[in-house]
Amino acid sequence: MTWLVYRSGSGREDNLTPRMIKDTVGKPGQSPGLSTYTTPYTTPELAVPPGGKAQVIDLDLLQLPLRGLEDQPLLEGGREGHVSIAPTTPDGEVDRVLLEEWAATRGTDQVHRLTEIVQQALVATVRRPR
Repeated sequence: MTWLVYRSGSGREDNLTPRMIKDTVGKPGQSPGLSTYTTPYTTPELAVPPGGKAQVIDLDLLQLPLRGLEDQPLLEGGREGHVSIAPTTPDGEVDRVLLEEWAATRGTDQVHRLTEIVQQALVATVRRPR
């Protein structure tokens, strides 16, 4: 079964690269990483305006060390339908050093190899109806 998630915005490198601090520090019930959602347009956090677009990412196409990490909404306070894309260690923990290295390339001319992995897992762009 294919596991699709949605990332609001374009397929450009900056949008597919996590932000320093905002995406590199986890919250209760939520792993740090690039934020995505399991449904398009239905969560307030996605906030895609009418006519806006979202990128469809097939998590099964991600190569290691990237993985999709679902929030723990019931037990730990995460958000239903939120999935973080983050590099992980062999034991399944978020590789925070590599995550920060990745995030440090956002807004630069450098395209990180993890951004390229996310780009390779893009399967479609969807638009919100007007």
